Amino acid sequence: MRALIAIVIFLTLIGCSTELPGRGKMLRFPDRTLTDWDPDKAIAEAQRDIAEGAPKIYISGTDGAYAPGIGSTHNFILRKLRRADAGIGCTIDDMELRTAQFKYARRYNEYVVQRLSER
Repeated sequence: MRALIAIVIFLTLIGCSTELPGRGKMLRFPDRTLTDWDPDKAIAEAQRDIAEGAPKIYISGTDGAYAPGIGSTHNFILRKLRRADAGIGCTIDDMELRTAQFKYARRYNEYVVQRLSER
């Protein structure tokens, strides 16, 4: 029974980890506020990043963090780009902020996928 409890605790800790394999360290933006995560600003950042040759993919979510706006047909893009934290983790203190981060991530990712697919 103790072994089962230890396995459950271990898997929970792994599931809440904010580090994803590959692509080096996750880019983080701890100083961004709710205003900075305004989804209407996502396209402008994506355009800047593409122009600079440094697009990234935002990851968002709790236990099952993923790249919003990227379907399974575009998974090849995930392997090529840096990853950035847009609200990852099990603890959600500010639901409004987390919602904005998710919407921002989806818009940014959709734009990047669309533009890179055209190349």
